[in-house]
Amino acid sequence: MKIKKLMPLPVKENNCQTCNQPMSKTPDTLNLDCGGDCLSCMAWHGDPDAIEAVERLNGEKVDVCGHR
Repeated sequence: MKIKKLMPLPVKENNCQTCNQPMSKTPDTLNLDCGGDCLSCMAWHGDPDAIEAVERLNGEKVDVCGHR
């Protein structure tokens, strides 16, 4: 019996590499393209500039991964 090797799904170039959601070039959006990851994921991973921007946009504190 031959076992087929499954290939990973390709990540679309305009999707976030972390959450795979479509990204935007529009400023002041949570899905802003930050060079491969969206603004929300950048904040979630602890980027201070992204945290500040997300908190300004949605008015809530960011729940940074690993700091719960």
